Amino acid sequence: MIKASSNAAGLPFLPANLLGGLLCLHRSQSKSGSMATTTMEPESAAETSVPQAKTITLAECQGHMSDKDCWLVVDGKVYDVTPFLDEHPGGFDTLVSNSGKDATEDFDEIGHSRAAKEMLAKYYIGDYAGGASRKASKAAPAVSGAEAASSTLSSLLKALLPILIVLAAVYYLQLTQQAKAAA
Repeated sequence: MIKASSNAAGLPFLPANLLGGLLCLHRSQSKSGSMATTTMEPESAAETSVPQAKTITLAECQGHMSDKDCWLVVDGKVYDVTPFLDEHPGGFDTLVSNSGKDATEDFDEIGHSRAAKEMLAKYYIGDYAGGASRKASKAAPAVSGAEAASSTLSSLLKALLPILIVLAAVYYLQLTQQAKAAA
């Protein structure tokens, strides 16, 4: 059973961590004088309204780029990760080097776990004025003919180089065996 506490006015209220918390339980008297009904009404409109998220600009974020004060922008939200710097598995310098800019792409490329992504909520301080980052499209970006040829050649060399090295080694061993047999 949930026990209600009393506020300064002596009226009972529910704890804030419960659904409907910070609501006073007011007993209304019927005309007969009995306290038959109980209604829940907010103590004030300010207590029940959802606070607006602060909007933070890039310029503000750029003022927090040190190991003493570090803000990150990830997916359109700004996080003050200063308390986490010493605990970050990748080292504090990784976070500091990604501060003062939209670090969404870098954050996503690392492949952070779901737990790491959920941990961000603890450090949330506001929304980024630049909005949420556009996710990199799944489709390959358009490349020019020269870039495509260069990329194909590079891929071919990466695949053939180990094979060429093995063939050269086998050829060398055969030559040395033939030289020994001839001598």
